[in-house]
Amino acid sequence: SNLHTLNIYEAGVSSFPDMSGLTNLRNLSAWNNNISNDFFDFTVLDSIETLDIYGNQVSGTLDGIGNLTNLINLYAGFNQLSGGIPADISGAVSLEGIFIENNSLNGEIDPAVFELPLINNIDLPGNNLNGVVASFTGNSSLERLNLTNNGFTEFGESIGQFPNLRILFLGDNQLVGQIPVAIASDSVLELVSISNNQLNGGIPIEIGNLTQLADLYLTGNQLNEPLPTELGNLSNLFTLAIDQNQIP
Repeated sequence: SNLHTLNIYEAGVSSFPDMSGLTNLRNLSAWNNNISNDFFDFTVLDSIETLDIYGNQVSGTLDGIGNLTNLINLYAGFNQLSGGIPADISGAVSLEGIFIENNSLNGEIDPAVFELPLINNIDLPGNNLNGVVASFTGNSSLERLNLTNNGFTEFGESIGQFPNLRILFLGDNQLVGQIPVAIASDSVLELVSISNNQLNGGIPIEIGNLTQLADLYLTGNQLNEPLPTELGNLSNLFTLAIDQNQIP
């Protein structure tokens, strides 16, 4: 088929037939239907660039996503996807954004997603992902990371390897220990939200080096050390939320 773009959003569609004939399809907008296919059914769309299946009943895991070498953005929020972020995502070399909020993803995020050459937005809130937030080799091109409301327990050794990261949402997880000094290496951060975790100790003095930081949310932890005077260096700071801690 020569079909390039297919828009069938809010059309009451309940399933897709075999899609292997859609060899030239680049854009599929099928949001807010009742589609109950397995995600693997979509992995035959090897020309697809934008895949929007938001608000359906798509199930299964993300295995096979590495076949989608032209995929730029995946919108799959509010479905029934499970499993973790698999290693074979390394094959999705064109991927810039992955948006899979409010599914049933569980398990861990494979480091390969952070190592994708063009990745700038990972948006996976409202799932059951767990383990380490970030552990990978080298630096990541990521600009926005949203893992709110999951089950992560560790920041990981690579949390400071995001030179382009502007937005970091890690609230409502199960992160323990202290805020890692390495976060201050993500030098262009504008917003950091780590509220409602189990963090203790204090705010690292190095956070005072984040000259672009505008919003810092640390509500609902177990922080118990005085605020460092270095926070006074943050000339762009607009919001500092530290309530529901034990800061003296």
